[in-house]
Amino acid sequence: MYKFICFCLFTLFGSQVMAADVTRTCRVNEVLIANFGATGIDRVHVRCVTGIFDGVDKIFFYALPMSATVKGAAYATQFVNLGNTALTSGRLLNITFGSGDTSGTVYGCRAFDCRKPKNVTIQ
Repeated sequence: MYKFICFCLFTLFGSQVMAADVTRTCRVNEVLIANFGATGIDRVHVRCVTGIFDGVDKIFFYALPMSATVKGAAYATQFVNLGNTALTSGRLLNITFGSGDTSGTVYGCRAFDCRKPKNVTIQ
């Protein structure tokens, strides 16, 4: 009965269900600041040594746009700083992201291996 109720709710409201937040530990092996010029897609990303499954996709990258807003640019800069610190010191990042959130595709974060980080801490 429980499965039937869940199926009905998902069928009726599936498009409105928000993705659950996932926090993973990341050993950083790449930090990128990219200016793609004519495409207008400038972003920063951190790549983890190992991926984590997010449904059927294995996520290695976490990316943010180089936003035109002061707040967005500051967040991207802080993200890069934490990534570089983790990379050079051998420390780990804890990255929280929305499972299945592919909204980062608008700035070049690929839907099948990249997510937009919500929270980032360093261990």
